[in-house]
Amino acid sequence: MVVTHKALSKEERAIQSLIEQIAVAVTRAFEQAMDAFMENDLDLAGKVIEDDRVINEMCRQIEEQSFFSIALRQPVANDLRKLLASIHIAEEYERIGDYAADIARKVHSMKEVPRKGCRDNFQLMTDLCKQMLNQISDIHRSPDVQSAKKVAQMDDNVDDAEKVLVNSLISQMREYPETIENCIHAVSIAHKIERIADRVTNIAERIVFSTSGEVVELG
Repeated sequence: MVVTHKALSKEERAIQSLIEQIAVAVTRAFEQAMDAFMENDLDLAGKVIEDDRVINEMCRQIEEQSFFSIALRQPVANDLRKLLASIHIAEEYERIGDYAADIARKVHSMKEVPRKGCRDNFQLMTDLCKQMLNQISDIHRSPDVQSAKKVAQMDDNVDDAEKVLVNSLISQMREYPETIENCIHAVSIAHKIERIADRVTNIAERIVFSTSGEVVELG
């Protein structure tokens, strides 16, 4: 039993290290995708799309190691919650990586960057999401239920910013009909950013579960 517990602890640390790595990779992918969008940088967009394979592989490794530990060590209570949460957190990060790649793909479909009013709103949404990603990564390293819930509350700010941005894009389409195609792509990107915030909220829920055993819906 002692040997099994030591082995499980070692495996859990390895899994947590992988989650920290995927968190960094996903945050970087989102930042690069938004930089590529704002600057119409096709090369950077291509890099984000290519690097998504690395994120997918990280997710696969976390799932594989977690399932292995559950099957072989038969953990109970807190250890089992942590391993189950790790699987779900990895999947949420993988989806965020997909959204970043989707944003990057949109760059190849757009003819120009957004006009200034929309750019400012995009920057606000981007900054809010980056803050959520950075904070949830820190909380995952040092789990705290109340802090996780506070991060989830920031999702409302992202939702509000998206509404303002979409209204701004609608106004731009009315005033400058020649930008309609670009604005439609921009609306899609705004929605991807909003979905990223939703995924961070899901991660916060999993941290609450793994830490306290409480099943909550924070979104």
